[in-house]
Amino acid sequence: MSNGMKSPFKETAMIICAAMVALIVLGLAAWVEPASAAVIHARGDHDYPPYEYLENEEPTGFNVDLLKAVAKTMGIEVKINLGPWASVRKQLENGEIDMITGMYYSFARDEKVDFSASFIVVHHNIFTRVDSSIEELADLPGKSVMVQSGDIMHDFALDNLPESAIIEVENQAEALRLLSIGKYDAALLATLQGLYNVQKFGLDNIHSVGFPLLPRDYCFAVREGEAGLLAKLNEGLAIIRKTGEYRRIYDKWFSHAKQSVEDGRHSTFLVAGIALLLIFTLFVVLRARRSRRKKKP
Repeated sequence: MSNGMKSPFKETAMIICAAMVALIVLGLAAWVEPASAAVIHARGDHDYPPYEYLENEEPTGFNVDLLKAVAKTMGIEVKINLGPWASVRKQLENGEIDMITGMYYSFARDEKVDFSASFIVVHHNIFTRVDSSIEELADLPGKSVMVQSGDIMHDFALDNLPESAIIEVENQAEALRLLSIGKYDAALLATLQGLYNVQKFGLDNIHSVGFPLLPRDYCFAVREGEAGLLAKLNEGLAIIRKTGEYRRIYDKWFSHAKQSVEDGRHSTFLVAGIALLLIFTLFVVLRARRSRRKKKP
């Protein structure tokens, strides 16, 4: 065999070596740029203002701004798409998407998905018409009560209001509009969100009654077992709280509604104070009269 020709054995060895080098290079590239660099697909409710909703077909709201801030801080690329809540929740539970922009924590839900640290505690209330006799939870048996399908208050109503007619609606704004025109008796809604929609749509004949119900941690939710993504979300939340970005976002969406809640509380305290003052005054007057009677011969 001439020196200018390569043996088949040498050619095969060179091909194998080249293939091994290629595999090593690809492996190093994958190690340098981990899977976390992939786009995170997040979904949320398309009609849940002010937390998340569509405006001119674009996702917006408190949850959306918060997730974008966390993603920017942690160098995560996130694609946010909103849709009907019941289907969005089902997609996460089935592992079809990476995360949900906002979900109330419960033990039952925690068995199907994983939750981040809480980024806000949400209270709920009974909403009804101002001329209604409903004043508290004990007044709801025998009444028709609206809840958003798949919402945490839907779960609550099924467990705690067996004697009420539970009416499922697509979103919380629909529940308030139906109440306003005389449909059904009450609705179980998130407090700040309910007040936000009452103001937004000018529903002056609707108010909240009773004590706050079911305070719940509101969190990001990810697919079961997504520990890496969960760690990044929690770290990002901690950072934006430290930098003040969280407060800026919170004030942008809730300062007005929060003031309405505070005004309502102040009015309640004022009425209670006046009532106590009147009772005390009456007590003093009656006692004075009784003393005068005893002094008469």
